[in-house]
Amino acid sequence: RLELAQRYAALTVYFSADEPFNNEDGWLTEASVCQWVGIQCQADIPPDRRRRLQQIPANGVVEINLADQNYEGVLPEELNLFPFLETLDVSNNGITGPLPTAFYLINSLRFALLDNNKISGQLSGLIGNMKQLVRFTISNNELTGNLPTAIGGMDSIEVLWFYGNSLTGPIPTEIGQLQNLKTLDVLGNEMSGAIPAEIRNMPNLEALFLPKNQFTGAIPADLGTNPNLVVLALEENSLTGDIPDLGNLVNLIQLRLSNNNFNAGPIPDWVYGLQQLENLGLTATQRTGPLAEQVGNLQMLTKLHLNGNVNMAGNLPGSIVNLGRLEELRLAASGMGGNLNPQLANLVNLQVLELNNNFFVGPIPEALVNLVNLRIFNLQVNGLSGPIPQNIGNMQALESFRIEGNLNGPSEFGIVGKIPDSIGQCRNLVTFTAFDNTLTGQIPASMGALDQLVTFDAENNQFTGQIPPEFGNMASLEFLFLGRNTGMSGVVPQGVCNLQPQRLRPDCNINCPEGCCTGCV
Repeated sequence: RLELAQRYAALTVYFSADEPFNNEDGWLTEASVCQWVGIQCQADIPPDRRRRLQQIPANGVVEINLADQNYEGVLPEELNLFPFLETLDVSNNGITGPLPTAFYLINSLRFALLDNNKISGQLSGLIGNMKQLVRFTISNNELTGNLPTAIGGMDSIEVLWFYGNSLTGPIPTEIGQLQNLKTLDVLGNEMSGAIPAEIRNMPNLEALFLPKNQFTGAIPADLGTNPNLVVLALEENSLTGDIPDLGNLVNLIQLRLSNNNFNAGPIPDWVYGLQQLENLGLTATQRTGPLAEQVGNLQMLTKLHLNGNVNMAGNLPGSIVNLGRLEELRLAASGMGGNLNPQLANLVNLQVLELNNNFFVGPIPEALVNLVNLRIFNLQVNGLSGPIPQNIGNMQALESFRIEGNLNGPSEFGIVGKIPDSIGQCRNLVTFTAFDNTLTGQIPASMGALDQLVTFDAENNQFTGQIPPEFGNMASLEFLFLGRNTGMSGVVPQGVCNLQPQRLRPDCNINCPEGCCTGCV
């Protein structure tokens, strides 16, 4: 009788699909459903993974794994005819429609993995009856409506992923009843309201992901009492008030509060005591005052994001060069200034260095070419002077090099001298922008080797000579701007015209074949 019921239920799953599965081995044959690919019965489960050994018959279906199977259609109501089903994985398919009522009636279900489909509609209040469910992930779907208050009845739940849907309304206060919950992720929805203070009642909470919603109000002060919290991600909401003292969260690895409307103030001192911190995100949070020397205490830090805090005056603290694990240093538009420290070259793991739109002065230290892992090197709109580092070609991971607009500071000339020939070794370079400086000499032919380059903008400099014909080898070139370089002459090479870039704007002293350029300056 069990075999017959399970076969019928499996057939309804199969015929609910609009297209054949990618792998249909065993399906629709006379073999037991235990032999149909993606279905596992109790007898197939290794002994160390089995649960309730005496209660589940050997031919009882305990796992259905149809992930990545091109399953397009609506889940059938007959799902609850699998009385022993513990794992349902239908992620990465094209399942549509709302979850059927039968889904919420699978009392044995422990793992429901439904991510990356097109499931729509609202979650039913019946979800509170799923007492055995440990992991419920339904991210990147098309859910709408509020999280039901009945969610507080999911006694065993440890992981809830709702990110990438269109959920609205508040997080229900009943969430605080989930004593076993470790991860709550609602990133990228349209949820609103205050963060419920009841979260303090969740002693096992390790990760709270609430970014990219519309949450308002202050961060609950009691959030700092969750002893196991490792990730606190609240960026891109409309949170207000003071940032509360979270210094007791000694296990915190990620503190991401960027792009909220907190009261202005310095980075709190307790932040520098979070010794396990790897990711500190305070972009556009109205931080003021200098970055303290104590930042050097955060030895585990890999990401430091302080962009858009325009009133963080002062120099970059010397202790920052001690952060040997740092991969991203984003300080754009932070109000910082001073000379660039050559010892930044000690940050050998650095991949992103954004210091643009600030008040930095002096030369670009030659030592920085030793940052061989650097991908993003943005120094535009400062008051920098002196040449481009001669050995920039050492930076072979470089994708973006931006130095434009350094005439805007105290430097009379901005970046000066020639573009080094070694630039041609930066084979991953996508963006080179250097307009509004005083670069001179001929543009090096070695740049023709940059077949990934999309944008070359060097307007308003003092280049001489012609556009190198080697530029015709730049297979990815889309934007070439060389206007207001009155010392340049000659003709745009035919090879460059053949690339058909979207925008090609040379100096008007350079002749342009008909139909090749989009204007001149």
